[in-house]
Amino acid sequence: MQASRTFRLGGPFWNVNVIDVTTANVKPDNSVTPGDAGGFIGNANQAKISVSETPDADIDRNANARNVTAQGASLIITSVVNGATFSITPGIASGCWITIFGSNLSTITRSWTASDFVNGVSPTFLSGVSVTIDGKHAFLSYISPTQLNVLVPDDPEIGTVTVRVSNELGASNDFLAEKAALSPGLFLFTFPPALEYPAAEHSDYSFAGPPNLIPDVNTTPAHPGDVILLYGTGFGATKPPTATGAVVTNAVPIDQSVTATIGGVPAKVAGYLIGPGLYQFNVTVPDLPDGDAALVITVGGKSTPSGVFLTVMRPSTGVSITVWPSTALVAAGQTRNFSSWANSGPNVPVSWAVDGVGSIDATGLYTAPASVASQTKATVTATSQAGPTVSASALVIVLPLGTALYGTALEPSLAIGGPSGSPTMVVTWYQDFAPFPGRNGALGLAAAISHDGQSWTESAVPIARCQNNGKYVPSNGLNYMMPANARSAVGPDGTIYVVSIAQLNMRNNLSLLAASMKSGTSTWNAVRIEDNSGPNQAFHSDEPSITADPNVPGTAYAVWEHTSGYPCSTTWSSQYCPSLIGELSVTRDYGRTWSVPQKLPVSGDWHNFAWPRLVVDPVNPRTLYVYFADWQTLGTAADIEFIRSNDGAQTWSQPVTVVPSAQAASTQFGLVVNPKNGIFYLAFVQPGPSYSLATMTSTDRGVSWSTASPIATNVGTTVSMAMTSDGTIAVMYDSFGLSAGYSVVKSVNGGHSWSKPVQVAAVNSSIAPNNFLGDYEFELADRGGVFAAAYVTTFPGVRPSAAVYYSDMAGTTTLLSTLDPFAGCTINPLP
Repeated sequence: MQASRTFRLGGPFWNVNVIDVTTANVKPDNSVTPGDAGGFIGNANQAKISVSETPDADIDRNANARNVTAQGASLIITSVVNGATFSITPGIASGCWITIFGSNLSTITRSWTASDFVNGVSPTFLSGVSVTIDGKHAFLSYISPTQLNVLVPDDPEIGTVTVRVSNELGASNDFLAEKAALSPGLFLFTFPPALEYPAAEHSDYSFAGPPNLIPDVNTTPAHPGDVILLYGTGFGATKPPTATGAVVTNAVPIDQSVTATIGGVPAKVAGYLIGPGLYQFNVTVPDLPDGDAALVITVGGKSTPSGVFLTVMRPSTGVSITVWPSTALVAAGQTRNFSSWANSGPNVPVSWAVDGVGSIDATGLYTAPASVASQTKATVTATSQAGPTVSASALVIVLPLGTALYGTALEPSLAIGGPSGSPTMVVTWYQDFAPFPGRNGALGLAAAISHDGQSWTESAVPIARCQNNGKYVPSNGLNYMMPANARSAVGPDGTIYVVSIAQLNMRNNLSLLAASMKSGTSTWNAVRIEDNSGPNQAFHSDEPSITADPNVPGTAYAVWEHTSGYPCSTTWSSQYCPSLIGELSVTRDYGRTWSVPQKLPVSGDWHNFAWPRLVVDPVNPRTLYVYFADWQTLGTAADIEFIRSNDGAQTWSQPVTVVPSAQAASTQFGLVVNPKNGIFYLAFVQPGPSYSLATMTSTDRGVSWSTASPIATNVGTTVSMAMTSDGTIAVMYDSFGLSAGYSVVKSVNGGHSWSKPVQVAAVNSSIAPNNFLGDYEFELADRGGVFAAAYVTTFPGVRPSAAVYYSDMAGTTTLLSTLDPFAGCTINPLP
């Protein structure tokens, strides 16, 4: 008897012919595994499988038919160690990460993903692998044939316990381990025989340690007075209690008393649980001489293992200081944090002073006067305590309460979708610009919704609140300010999805928020996807995009870049600037809830993932592509790359480069896929004396691409691309010089030839200079066979201003931002 299935072998698709189906099972998920009673047991039997490439295989096109032999193997545990120290000491404990070493512990290698979490609880099974400790299921974050990373479940049992691993090969030997009430251990950068250094970070999330500790990573010593962040496991219960394995949404203090010493000197410390089994300690470095100082943290009378050292170095007396931000706009009665940065690193002790209105405390928190009659200036100065003659200053501009540039409308997003007979059209933009440095935020997020492109209904998207005569608009808004970078999508049933970044109460950190309006309703549902507003956070989310699954109502994917280590406004260097990683979240219930953010694989250096766009394969809905810009050095040109998932965003391939940085002049690009034949089209900006717009095509899902073809010159840096149902392609781009504005080129033959550019709108940059015209000022979409666009243009007025227009490219142009649901919002503090 024979059976034929599709078998995933390292990524591509293959035809599989199981010659002897009695000795192996081909599961519905296309994996070949040992059989049951009559088949594959231990090392006794083998399953012979004939494998050949299918016509649509997109990797290894020279592969021929081959035989694959599956053979049983013994599953053996050889050791169980603390997951932080990789040592049998301090042992294991409930809520502690441990690492299991052995052979045949799993038949695959992978880490947990967002989809593995159920109701906010970590998985106890990963791809058929499970672990029991004293008969209770443990939680798994990583599996491989030789190593498992496991979180010990809650269990009061102390003493010798039995550890057992089970997978499709069977059950392992019973391994005996010693379990204690506590097993505190710090995660380490290094292990013996070298000195052991903890995985430590400065408060700006740059790495702390002796120079050149890690190849190609910048590590700097800690200074006396610095707050250093340390991470560990096995430190016991929290107050209030937190169930082991549960997702931690807010840091929870450790229940028992925590103390720390560095070089034998007591150090101020605070400890929190920040994730399943993961603890963070904020330790203030005492006044110590230069050198490696022994580090010990003690909880409940039990200490971390000895032999761990923190490198301490006093700041040089030849220090120079920079104050960030160098200029700040602050509303009357509001506050603004200032930071001091030295050439030897952040957090060098300084004394703060202010000349002019307002006050500043010892931490650099400036408070503006309660009221000012007109715009007023002050100077904030930081003076080094190590060298009193060294100082730096920043300018503060205090605005009368409520100052905002009313009527400004920026960063439009256009999305069209839903049933073909009654499409849903939505344009979102941020309203009433509030010019705070580095954020260019607004007081609210506005939307206009239409089904015919002529009549529009105004709506206030409740991603942020603002005050208007003592009332909140909208009343169900999230407690955030200054939304920006909002993007929208429409599902196949007409449900609207919106993602946006915003900040909480004027803090620097940007969180990722989402709102949705289910088809047939008029009420928004707003939720947080990623909250970065904590007082000790140094993260923010940025440049999000959202894609509604065209085949599955209620499903949408949000992708964004996540920045860790802040600020990075004055110097593009690894010492001060963030790392950019990609993250993804999915909703499957029309935006009511979103999955835990999943990290995406990226390549390159510490600066990489930016401007992501997700595409659902039209042939196989479980195949997803994320295209993004990969910075090798922040602030320069970037590669355009993509990653692919064949299992609905559970696992991802490694990045593949489509356009190398030498051929791309901008991180922004346009991308569409023809739903009828799966051909990909990419538009991007090429460098040169006069930037050019170029396109490329791929007929094999991104494996290979055509040579880039220039189609327009004198372009800017922003691109948007769309395709109608008949295959006509259009690219919209910005241009500079005598004909500044936005233009469109079209192709009716699959990109083989292109029309001459047609200008959609002109922009007078002298009316709205600087912050008003940026990288999100237009978007193109398909409106049932006709191209439509939303864009920002300028008009003169009392203040420099900008407005959002909608155009169907066929004579209908509508000014949308006069709807202005946020006119008159003030920047009073939110509760």
